[in-house]
Amino acid sequence: MHEGKIAQYVMEILEETVNSDPELKTKKISKITFSQGYPPSVVPDSFEFYFTELVRGTSFENAVLEYTELPDISDGGFYITSIETSEENTGGN
Repeated sequence: MHEGKIAQYVMEILEETVNSDPELKTKKISKITFSQGYPPSVVPDSFEFYFTELVRGTSFENAVLEYTELPDISDGGFYITSIETSEENTGGN
């Protein structure tokens, strides 16, 4: 399934985003929201299975994953819409 490769790519983007933002780097990630166009290109359950395995032991491990549809976008794309943090500090540098 292509969801495994997409999960790897999303993980790389998230790590790069967090590592390049000093404020995000020290926070615990609490929620990640994804959006996708129509027709859907990613099956959320399959994506979540692979993603959950990839994020073990990272700041994304306990993040809630949320999915929204963008019916006006007909490219079927899959996008990271937002990364939310909790007030808890991870102790990162």
